[in-house]
Amino acid sequence: MGHMNIYSISEIKNFFEKGSLAPLRSLGQNFLINGSVSERITEASGTKGRNVLEVGPGLGSITEKLLPVSKQVVSVEIDRGMCSFLKSHFSETENFTLIEGDFLKTDIEVICQENFGGEKAVLVGNLPYYITSKCIIKACEAYSFLDSVTVMVQKEVGERLVAGAGEGEYGAISAFLSYFSGTEYLFDVSRENFYPVPEVDSCIIRIDLRPRFDIDLKDYADAVRGLFLMRRKTVKNNLKNYYRLSASDTDAVLEKAGIDGKRRAETMTAEEFVRVAEAVSKTRDGN
Repeated sequence: MGHMNIYSISEIKNFFEKGSLAPLRSLGQNFLINGSVSERITEASGTKGRNVLEVGPGLGSITEKLLPVSKQVVSVEIDRGMCSFLKSHFSETENFTLIEGDFLKTDIEVICQENFGGEKAVLVGNLPYYITSKCIIKACEAYSFLDSVTVMVQKEVGERLVAGAGEGEYGAISAFLSYFSGTEYLFDVSRENFYPVPEVDSCIIRIDLRPRFDIDLKDYADAVRGLFLMRRKTVKNNLKNYYRLSASDTDAVLEKAGIDGKRRAETMTAEEFVRVAEAVSKTRDGN
């Protein structure tokens, strides 16, 4: 494996100058240059002996630590320059597969079937900040194929992801994640661990993808999306508008769910979203 030291700023600089590539600001690229942080991420994600789907490997700073302990590692990278580097850097590694493309456009089920023989995988990633939520939602929706998601995100995003109902940071994404058995804030990764040094600190979040409810994730997510439709509006208002319900049906849903329509979505727990989703489908079926 060992051509370039991917944790060395001077070697990374040299690589970019040689290939006349600058770290692509457009892709929000900041490279993790601390191997011990990569090791902590690998350990935290529980990848030992497991199949791993890695998102956004960049120059492979986490990939390098995943490969020796994991069963198979499939990394999805959108940037062409990074892809050609990864191909040559890990060319002798048997258990490494690179998919060049946009993670948001990939089919996780197909990747798992083709590379992991139908076995479940764990997802690990250093997510670009401007598509963090989309990546996390996509990964969570694939919970039939993934056991957990361990990702590096901006610190403030991490705080939002683990917030509970009624806390200041709680929003649609925290409510969405509450469908699963747990989202943990594992540790901080300060900005000095990256090149170029970003303007904010990061953190590692781990989501255990075991559903807590019998209700379908799609229906649950729909209720969350619907009630958070307009942040300033009441539950009753959003419910009516999102599901296009009549006034009497709206009242019937709230009554069945045992929810005060004057509340705001950010005060609602996962259990309450479940009750709303169930009440909506019953009311629609005319029960």
